[in-house]
Amino acid sequence: MFTYRAFSWRATMPLTYPVIIGSAIYSALVVLTYDLGWHWISIPTFFVSVLGTAVAFYLGFEGNAAYGRLWEARKIWGGIVNISRTWGTHVLGFTDSDHTFDDDRRVLIYRHIAWLAALRTQLRRLQNWEHQKPRHTKLRNFYKTLDMSSARFHKRAKGLLDEAELESIKTKSNAASQLLLNQSQHVARLHQNKAIGDLERIELAEAIEKMFELQGKSERIKNFPLPRQYATTSVWFVRMFICAVPLGMVESLISAEEPWRIWLAVPTSMVLSWVYTMWALVVNYSENPFEGLANDIPMDALSRTIEIDLREMLGETDIPPAQKPISGVLL
Repeated sequence: MFTYRAFSWRATMPLTYPVIIGSAIYSALVVLTYDLGWHWISIPTFFVSVLGTAVAFYLGFEGNAAYGRLWEARKIWGGIVNISRTWGTHVLGFTDSDHTFDDDRRVLIYRHIAWLAALRTQLRRLQNWEHQKPRHTKLRNFYKTLDMSSARFHKRAKGLLDEAELESIKTKSNAASQLLLNQSQHVARLHQNKAIGDLERIELAEAIEKMFELQGKSERIKNFPLPRQYATTSVWFVRMFICAVPLGMVESLISAEEPWRIWLAVPTSMVLSWVYTMWALVVNYSENPFEGLANDIPMDALSRTIEIDLREMLGETDIPPAQKPISGVLL
């Protein structure tokens, strides 16, 4: 998540300068070719206008869909924040007053923090349709979101889970689901040992069910992309429009009195190419909110906020600091 007020030009240029340079070269070649007498290369301006309008509508549709995925992911993690605080309140409020089950309370809270670590680790494992070019690998390495292996989770969970539980999770393909199962079984044991009553068990079970629901919603966004036919054809249409712009402008700009006017096709094509390309890039990077890049939902920061709240509920004083942005990006 970007934390600064305005989007930086420096952040956009590495992504768009190839299009700007390519558009300048291509449109200059079109002008030179037309100026040499090859007038047949020009196309009607009306065609370019209609194509540009169609592409704009298509990008608008795709943009709405991508923003919907991003906003839904943010609401899901807002729900995780809320249910985490509810979980802490229930665990601390329902256990006994003579401190017999203090260790159980700590285990339930710490296992929840480990669940957050497991969930965000799994959500950031790359899918085929996510951005994987060398520059994206460099960015993930810079943001420390590149290594999402099981070993990374085990390092995060060390100190939160006992060794036996941590070892048992190593064999599971979905550590987050296994941790929620362990929470459910732990609650059942507390109920069997009369540490909590029927009502308390029901409310804790409902909280775990809500966590499963939020985890499943996150996994649905992660594992089912914006349909690739939409994402791919929008790139084709933008490129088609970029190619058509100078071809549709040269004839309308020709002037016997001011022959230099035809060269206005070059800067005009560059600007239009940049606008449509930038629009397509914003859509493209917004559709995957769990891929470890700057447009991500700030899962690390939200998890740290939850951890601080829960540790303070336990009365601990050794509290980790809040997550800080990295070069204006909060992850």
